[in-house]
Amino acid sequence: MNNKSNKRFVWMDMLNITACMSVVLLHSGNEIDNWKGGELSIEHYWDLFLNTFFFWPVPVFFMLSCCNTMNLAEKQEQFYIRRFMRVGIPFVVWSLIYFFFNITFRGENYDIKSFIQNFLVGHFNPNMWFFIPLFGLYLSMPYLRILYHGMSDRERSLFFCFHFWLVPYIHILQLYVP
Repeated sequence: MNNKSNKRFVWMDMLNITACMSVVLLHSGNEIDNWKGGELSIEHYWDLFLNTFFFWPVPVFFMLSCCNTMNLAEKQEQFYIRRFMRVGIPFVVWSLIYFFFNITFRGENYDIKSFIQNFLVGHFNPNMWFFIPLFGLYLSMPYLRILYHGMSDRERSLFFCFHFWLVPYIHILQLYVP
């Protein structure tokens, strides 16, 4: 949504809906997590298919979140308060729910140190991993917004080319550098 005109972008809505359905499909199989080695069953192959073709939504959700917050005319303090209310509180609530679930039904024990460690990285449930990079994104978004709007179109194009085409392949250079 562009805050300047309050215009909805249908393509973003459709992408969001498609990504939501894909996440449901991704999580519809759990045999991939139960494989202990040996021969793969048809269920494992199906789960491999699901994990291969329906893993794309999480990066898309991050991109949509950036698009939706890039043109907001909020003060930095308001931005952080709104994001904490939308993302921080659910993270805390669900972490506590999973914490008590793990203690009650899985018999897990946590001391203070392990509780804090697991809480800070979202390890009470593996499906909460995406909160941590989302927090990083939201913490940096007001600064990225300033950077983005302060660039010329050419600088912006070079920036995105560098980050989306060069950065993912830097690890390949390690093959050629002693």
